[in-house]
Amino acid sequence: MKKQSGFTLIELMISLALGLAISWVMLDVSFNAVRNGQDITSNGDVIEKGRFMGDLLKREIKHAGFFGRIVSANVQSNSPQTNWCTNAPAVKQLTTPVFGLDNQSSLCSSINLLAGSDVLMIRRASTLTTAPGSLVASKDYIQSNFEDIILAKGVAANFTLKEIDGVTLAPIREYHQDLYYVDNNNNFKRRRLINGSNTTEPLIEGVDDFQLQYGIDTNDDNIPDPFNTTPVYNDYSSWQNVKTVTVFLLISSQNSSLPDDKTYNYAGQTKGPLNDSKKRRLFSFSVAVGNQY
Repeated sequence: MKKQSGFTLIELMISLALGLAISWVMLDVSFNAVRNGQDITSNGDVIEKGRFMGDLLKREIKHAGFFGRIVSANVQSNSPQTNWCTNAPAVKQLTTPVFGLDNQSSLCSSINLLAGSDVLMIRRASTLTTAPGSLVASKDYIQSNFEDIILAKGVAANFTLKEIDGVTLAPIREYHQDLYYVDNNNNFKRRRLINGSNTTEPLIEGVDDFQLQYGIDTNDDNIPDPFNTTPVYNDYSSWQNVKTVTVFLLISSQNSSLPDDKTYNYAGQTKGPLNDSKKRRLFSFSVAVGNQY
């Protein structure tokens, strides 16, 4: 008979322990790869949303106050615009093309805002002109020359201003009135005046805060003097002299990520650490308002 041999109990236990250790290492590597992948995806989601909102708001703020060829005397008013919810715009509102509310909770009776967030109104005209025969009766348009300005519905008979030759019709442009805010579900939205009615458009999800600061010219040198100033809603002089707008957007991912243990300090606000496994990033930028009157 040949002598038979096998593994001892100790050898089997050592082999089992080594196998478990290797499996644990492999699982840990796999879990880390999944977590890192989720973190990369979440980071990309946040960056994409931040870039989209940054490009949009920069463009809108930059064009705020563009109403064609007008001078300040055409749009002067003794009182600021305080009706945020109007669907019947008036010429006096054009004096405040950039207008904001600070730390609001509700707006226009039907909008529940993210508590403590800000609201931004932008008024401007389209950079493209509209031919009289292409006007839409329910839309609002602006016609202007260096002597007068008309803001009216899209009926050709409403627009009678002429160029300097007294014959050629002055350009007609579509009027835009857009309200930007964050609702109580952290959705960034835009309320637009379209065809005579206010229509709400969702833009992005996952906005944890929206704050605004304004640079105001107080000595008529066309340079903002006190930065980080938010005028009260009926401070007409300050709103008319806003030269820059600084925007702060705290944006979070929709997917789970590594725990967020950061503290965010901006615009007099402090948020965090939140520790809710969402990726966040604070976006901030300043835009010059070039069309104030």
